[in-house]
Amino acid sequence: MFKAICFLLLLCQISVCCVSASEPQKKNTSDENFETNDEKCSQLSFSDTDIETALNRAEELRNRLKSIENDIQEKRLFIDTTVISAAARHLIPSQNKHFLREIHENQRLFEEVSRHLIQNRSLSREEALSLKHNPRVESHKLIRVKRQTCRSKQAISCPAKSRFRTPDGSCNNVRNTRWGKSFECIARLLDPEYADGVSVPRVARSGRPLPNPRILSVSIHAQEDVSANYTHMLMQFGQFLDHDISLTPVTQLRSGGIQCCPRPTHPDCFEIPILPNDAFYNRMGKRCINFVRSVPCESCTAGARLQLNELSAFIDASNVYGNSLNDTLGLRNKDGLLAVGFDRKGKHILPQSNNIDNDQCSRPNKLCFRAGDNSRVNQHPALTLTGRMRQHNRVASALKQLNPTWDSERVFQESRRIIGAQMQMITYNEFLPIVLGPKVMQFYKIGVNSTGFTKYDPAVNPSILSEFSSAAFRFGHSIVNGRFTMISASTPSQKSSFNLRDNFFTPTRMHQGQMDFILRGLVGRSAQRFDPFCHGDLLTGRCSRPNKLCFRAGDNSRVNQHPALTTLHTLWMRQHNRVASALKQLNPTWDSERVFQESRRIIGAQMQMITYNEFLPIVLGPKVMQFYKIGVNSTGFTKYDPAVNPSILSEFSSAAF
Repeated sequence: MFKAICFLLLLCQISVCCVSASEPQKKNTSDENFETNDEKCSQLSFSDTDIETALNRAEELRNRLKSIENDIQEKRLFIDTTVISAAARHLIPSQNKHFLREIHENQRLFEEVSRHLIQNRSLSREEALSLKHNPRVESHKLIRVKRQTCRSKQAISCPAKSRFRTPDGSCNNVRNTRWGKSFECIARLLDPEYADGVSVPRVARSGRPLPNPRILSVSIHAQEDVSANYTHMLMQFGQFLDHDISLTPVTQLRSGGIQCCPRPTHPDCFEIPILPNDAFYNRMGKRCINFVRSVPCESCTAGARLQLNELSAFIDASNVYGNSLNDTLGLRNKDGLLAVGFDRKGKHILPQSNNIDNDQCSRPNKLCFRAGDNSRVNQHPALTLTGRMRQHNRVASALKQLNPTWDSERVFQESRRIIGAQMQMITYNEFLPIVLGPKVMQFYKIGVNSTGFTKYDPAVNPSILSEFSSAAFRFGHSIVNGRFTMISASTPSQKSSFNLRDNFFTPTRMHQGQMDFILRGLVGRSAQRFDPFCHGDLLTGRCSRPNKLCFRAGDNSRVNQHPALTTLHTLWMRQHNRVASALKQLNPTWDSERVFQESRRIIGAQMQMITYNEFLPIVLGPKVMQFYKIGVNSTGFTKYDPAVNPSILSEFSSAAF
């Protein structure tokens, strides 16, 4: 796996350690993007004294951090997440907060060991990256003892036979039971570029800080209102899908969120400074945006930090059902249906929040909702998962009527299985044709087969990629409208609307029975065009009131925290110039326009090849890849079908959602 990526990196003169061409190629795993066999990378020698000294130092630093956190708790220098505020809304505690703290504490020890070894030996970046493969470090007896406390290294017992997916995504692959599971490492296409080789956010090659994310968000992502030829539902389904497969939690204290402004109080602060000439924040008197770093995954190995995905990587509607057995049990009733609440018109809506002290939303007589994705379900009215809840209960009621002998567990699991399949069907039959385009869908045979089955490949790792979750899939932010349309069924010509900026974490419209109006508005109004620009409400709308906070600067800061995107840009720029130089030498009669366009054509083909031969097998997983026959043909070409219409289907707009 990743042969094309590795070759491209070497071609562009980016130093990496690749698998030898004479060695058998391994399939990708979450922590084996590039096997290290170069002597410089794999033969670093550390004595027992080196490793034991590093462990002792790591324990000292971990204990010191515990003292810092205890001091923060005693002096109440944390953000109280029971009080509604802009900063707290970005720090809504996970239902698994204590488990995440345990993961972070375990991994922090291995990070500090790595940092000490790197600094003590003045290791290069390539040498630092190879620590996770170093046999002396990995096999040391004390390292092995520490690793025994890591849950990620404990075996998972899978049922012998099961018709249904596990809530946490485990056991999808019986050989690698953790692949795609919740609370596992996010995979990477490229190695990280941390400033210290372990976890410190990257800096410029000169050693200076990177450009201020707030300045970038205002300068580059400034608003442009350009209507597109697809509906606003495209944006909303994309966000819904994202919340099904990806959630990177931030570091939390025991009693609240980490306070980084006006000055950092914790090593995981990554605050965004605000310059005095900031036209928006200047009138609010703010000089800092609170931003906290992500929780590392529990790899329990030396080397660079990887991030954690709190959700399963599969399209399984985990944002509806939760990502653990406890989550699921708390969302269903005894009849196999999902729990419900009622709006003022008597229609079913999501049940009331059971975490009203920390949901950053509930007020007296205005309680918010709970769902499988509790931390994000209340972000704005169009995101609420009422539609999927109603669909589950509709399916469950029908199954119960058709199969009166089924118990509630069978009814629930069969309904959940159908809802997950519908999510996959909509994704590959409705969403991807618009995002990728008909030519790409046809060329790579991405689509829904009318008949037949595909073969499951146990060698494919479906884990979410950092490049995907932190950068690529955030394209949807550019197609958001600042005003959401509402359309009545009885008088569709009479439309109303509401400002997005006024409805973050506001449940009123759902309680008033406006969900159906909002859904009609999503399919009745165009979204904005795919571009680098972002609506003003996403730049400043969430900061325009005391309880609002903009997040586009957070996107930029997150990319710096999970570095790789700039490397990819540089990689493709170099590859284009290399191809162009070769073409110019081979074809001296070509003018500059011909050279540019031919190079662009080749680069586009390489991007498509890597996407469907390397990227999608990880993102989609083996079952989906096999079932929908997604892959690259070794020979031959495919025929473009001009009769294929990528428009939204009626089943999607009027029923499925």
